[in-house]
Amino acid sequence: MDYIGNERSPLWDVMEAMEDENARLGQSLPDLEGEIERLKSSLILAQRKSKIMSAYKSADPEHTVS
Repeated sequence: MDYIGNERSPLWDVMEAMEDENARLGQSLPDLEGEIERLKSSLILAQRKSKIMSAYKSADPEHTVS
């Protein structure tokens, strides 16, 4: 029962929990976007290093340099 005396559906509790979770996720969204940008830049750097290493290894057909 609510404060007026009407019956209150238990599904409203689920809705309130979902709204709370959405608000919490909305607050952490800027941090997650910053993390995505940081990971993208580290991925680009790792891809560059990988290309450099594969080019360097292909230029050394005798594999004298490990």
